Amino acid sequence: MSIIRMGCVAMVLAALVSSVWAQSDLDPAFRVVNVTGDCKISLPGANDFVEAVESKAYPYGSHIRTGARSSLVAIISEGNTVRVLANADVVFNHNTDDIKIKNIRLNDGEVEVDLKSTFSEGGNRLNVETATAICGAVGTKFNVGSRIVEDMRVVIMRVIRGIIRVHGENFEVLEMDADDVFSVLSPADQSYLRMKTMKGKLNVTFKDEKMEDKNVETTEGMVLKVWQRFVPESNQRIIHVQLLAPDGTQAGEFIFTYGGGVAPEFGKDRGANPPWNEEDKKPRWRDGKPPRRDGEPGNPLPPDHILNDIVDLVDRTLNEENIEFEQQQQQPRPQPPTPTPAGRR
Repeated sequence: MSIIRMGCVAMVLAALVSSVWAQSDLDPAFRVVNVTGDCKISLPGANDFVEAVESKAYPYGSHIRTGARSSLVAIISEGNTVRVLANADVVFNHNTDDIKIKNIRLNDGEVEVDLKSTFSEGGNRLNVETATAICGAVGTKFNVGSRIVEDMRVVIMRVIRGIIRVHGENFEVLEMDADDVFSVLSPADQSYLRMKTMKGKLNVTFKDEKMEDKNVETTEGMVLKVWQRFVPESNQRIIHVQLLAPDGTQAGEFIFTYGGGVAPEFGKDRGANPPWNEEDKKPRWRDGKPPRRDGEPGNPLPPDHILNDIVDLVDRTLNEENIEFEQQQQQPRPQPPTPTPAGRR
């Protein structure tokens, strides 16, 4: 009997050791499965991309690119996955301060994140980073798509299950629930933003001059336009926010003036880690002109009908296996409104 018991104990211990070893083995890596089509991966520090291998584990810091009609699934841990869709450019990172935080850097394309409700146990967290906004999740399923169209960065977020939080440089959406869809368009220098609640009801938060929350309630079809401007003479940064109803009429307006030339930042403790390379955020200027300098006219948003066409185009194509963006005809772009002088509303 003692021999049988010792054998059972040995088997249990072996299983535990195997489990711990497997967990340790996967801790610094993710595994790719369901590799379809043209999927390539570049290891950290490597310059070349090689074909992704089914069921192989790759270290964090690896760079993934998928071609047309191509996709793969990255397994972060058991039951927690990130599907990389067609024509995507993605880097899988650990947070450099905490390896329990996974940062999926979406340079281009679309990813679908599916996390178990228990994913956050033990301090686990996952962020999808774009150049415009960061989506944070602990146990949910959602899509994030990012594309550059007509020198504009277009980011669309959809929640399928659970809740995510979204923040940008000077705004935050504390909760996006199931079926909510939110879009952010901007030139790469982020001097202008156009945010749209495409589906659902969302509260978008800004900071006023006293660093207190200014919550703006939006419903389906509402648009927030945000302009940033630095005034070198007074060393002030001005943020001008317009809220538009679905029919295009103005439903609200807010102007915040910050001293010291710096606007408040959201998610400083939840930001991109490692930080974005500023070169990745610069506009792809067709005429070869450099990005604007502070105090000079910037890259204002194109007319609403052009933006709506871009959003509709992206919304139709982000979930297609072969994502192709038609070139939009370049239209004259209006200058942003002149911000109200400091102290006025």
